[in-house]
Amino acid sequence: MAYLSTILKRIAQTFRIDIYETPIEKTVIDGVCFLTSKDKRTREYDPKLLYLGRYEEYFDIYDQRFMLLTASPSQILPGQQIAILQDLDLIALYNTIAEEILRYHRIQQKTEELFHSLHSGYGIEGILNIAYHHLQNPIALCDTSFTILCSCPRITTDTVDLEAKSGRVFVREKQLEDMRDTQTIEKIYQSPYPFVVKLTYNPNDQIYAPVRIRQSVVGFLNILLENGSVTEEDLEFVYNVSRMISIEMQKDNTYNSKAGLKYEYFLAELFDGNYDRQEYVRHQLVQLGFRPAPYYFVLICQFSKELEYRPAAKYYFDQILAILPGSMVTMYHGKITILLSGQSQTPFNESSLDKLETFLKMNQMILGISYAFSDLFLAPHYYTRTVSMLDMYKKTGYTQRFVFYEENFLKNLFHMCPNDNLIADIHPHIVSMHQYDIDNHTEYIHTLEVYLANNRNAVATAAALHIHKSTFFYRLNKMNELFRTDTTNGKLLFSYNYSLHLIRYLNNVKKS
Repeated sequence: MAYLSTILKRIAQTFRIDIYETPIEKTVIDGVCFLTSKDKRTREYDPKLLYLGRYEEYFDIYDQRFMLLTASPSQILPGQQIAILQDLDLIALYNTIAEEILRYHRIQQKTEELFHSLHSGYGIEGILNIAYHHLQNPIALCDTSFTILCSCPRITTDTVDLEAKSGRVFVREKQLEDMRDTQTIEKIYQSPYPFVVKLTYNPNDQIYAPVRIRQSVVGFLNILLENGSVTEEDLEFVYNVSRMISIEMQKDNTYNSKAGLKYEYFLAELFDGNYDRQEYVRHQLVQLGFRPAPYYFVLICQFSKELEYRPAAKYYFDQILAILPGSMVTMYHGKITILLSGQSQTPFNESSLDKLETFLKMNQMILGISYAFSDLFLAPHYYTRTVSMLDMYKKTGYTQRFVFYEENFLKNLFHMCPNDNLIADIHPHIVSMHQYDIDNHTEYIHTLEVYLANNRNAVATAAALHIHKSTFFYRLNKMNELFRTDTTNGKLLFSYNYSLHLIRYLNNVKKS
């Protein structure tokens, strides 16, 4: 059996022709046969067969059977007749259809093996073993932190592409860079179907297939084509493998149920502000195998859109700990909350940042990052500020994956105040300038913003505005004359800068 739409597509590709009839979706064909003179006299037919003939001989048969008529004078035929304008060889046409039906039958047989493994409880490993048997190429399942969850043949040691560490196997950094450069990670996130990629680090083509639970990408399959090239049949089979793995993952407690969490009690007590002695906090850290550090950060994950289904928290926790090994993670007040330690006031290195960005993208999350702090007793305050910042960010519209408090502290302060009162904080010089720009289509506000952003450097400001330095000075003097601004007064400049940020924030709130 095969879908009629797939058969027609195969004919069109094989003979390089157009077929204009659009059959009923999901129409199933079990076989193919030639029309004969007997068919003109009898109305007995099999509704699951596709009948072949030339138009001039069989155009006057009007019943419910599907007929493919060649050498048709018209693109559109009555009833279930499907037109092919070209006078194709019927034997070649028959063979093409039969091959497509046989191909689909082989895929169904392989899929039935996958179903048997699924229902017999052989798990992900059993599914991958079947996939390896049919594909005859190494296959691996990775999560969104690029950790190998399962593979066939099994991988336990370092390879050219993989790195074994602490009992887990990870994709090496050079492969991740290659995947980013070729937009492979983006395709995994966007495409529902398997696709073939040629990466520069490996001479063999590779198949990647996303594994989704509802709309969320929870992992992906990677097949290294060491033995032969890929066929359309292989890609369809890999698609079915990814669907079976999705079902199997949903049976796993990691994806569907709550789990006892190592850091839950400590972090809840810490963020609730229940500890009263620094020595006790440090002792608890050591007991949990967490080395005290000079700096800490509060990180909070928030989903950027609502999904019908999400894996259980532990699924996310395991991946976060793999990306950020110097961290604790728990679910606190319904939010994935992380305490990250560091040796500097920069929370991530470049490698961690790239992996984290991919993790956030695949799971449709954003991440709020607090200021660095040294005193763990202050953790509740940094948590509260980060939550407030994410709430502000949600209301003004998501535009990026990482939300650093360092870049948003002023907007967060605005967010914590009633919007109706904030307008009174705008300096009168800026109010007048803003209204003047609206009435006269000038750009004094923009000029002042660029001037302050460039640390009051006239040369840099003129270059950013694409004007001559003398033109900039003329505009600056005109600004002082019109609005009585003083760009040499430090206190006023702070008020101007504050007001400009406030106007931008209020405009974003209004748009959202």
